Amino acid sequence: QHKIKRVTEAQAKKNAGPSAAEVEQNKIAEMVAKDGLQIVEVAPDGDCLFNSLLMGQGEHTGGEAVKALRARAAQFIEDHETEFSGFIEEEGGVKSYCEKVRKWPGGIWGSHVELTAISRDLHVPIIIHSADANGITVIGEEFMVKDGGVKPLRVSFHKHMFTLGEHYNAVLPLSSK
Repeated sequence: QHKIKRVTEAQAKKNAGPSAAEVEQNKIAEMVAKDGLQIVEVAPDGDCLFNSLLMGQGEHTGGEAVKALRARAAQFIEDHETEFSGFIEEEGGVKSYCEKVRKWPGGIWGSHVELTAISRDLHVPIIIHSADANGITVIGEEFMVKDGGVKPLRVSFHKHMFTLGEHYNAVLPLSSK
């Protein structure tokens, strides 16, 4: 009887089909592959957004590089407080929020706010690939230059990859990894 139960559980899992994470991952991977790109996984360590952007710039990831990018994002947000304050729900306001962005290790997870600050500070477009209906969101579209110029940084945004919450990975040309 114990053996029958195991077979039944295994069969039930098989019949359940792909998980939401698998569906999401496959959809984004197919989308970026059409543009000669690939998803490059980044550790889910709370710095995934920052490391994904650093990978896109061809920079070293982790440690001091993450700390510097976090500080740069926080400084831009503070310098443009009136533009960002409506998007920050922090009891202590923008100042308190930026202290948490700067904190490394263990700072808050990066979000659309930090992506916007980094895009505007670096004058670079950031393209977010996701499994949502539109599939692509561009931050800093004003920095998009046709026929050369600054290449956009690309990340993939995953809602279902980990049970802890949202996650970012780098999106790079197929030739790199």
